[in-house]
Amino acid sequence: NCTSALSDIAVTSFNTTSEGYEEYMVLFKSGSATTISLPSDVCWANGEQPEIGADTEYELSISKRVVDGANIFKAILVPFKTIE
Repeated sequence: NCTSALSDIAVTSFNTTSEGYEEYMVLFKSGSATTISLPSDVCWANGEQPEIGADTEYELSISKRVVDGANIFKAILVPFKTIE
């Protein structure tokens, strides 16, 4: 379990180490208003940034695949549970 709530999460860059698949994961608990900032080359898997509910544990997963020699980054936000 995450013990303190975050109000802002900022991912600024990636150190890509391979030509294959890579995945980055962040587990966090949201505060009353939490924002996520990602680099411009990361797209949300469904095309838009999901809403973040208050007092909820989340997993932010960012995957990298290489397509035609270019790095493609996709982000998915998955809620785990509401904290009571």
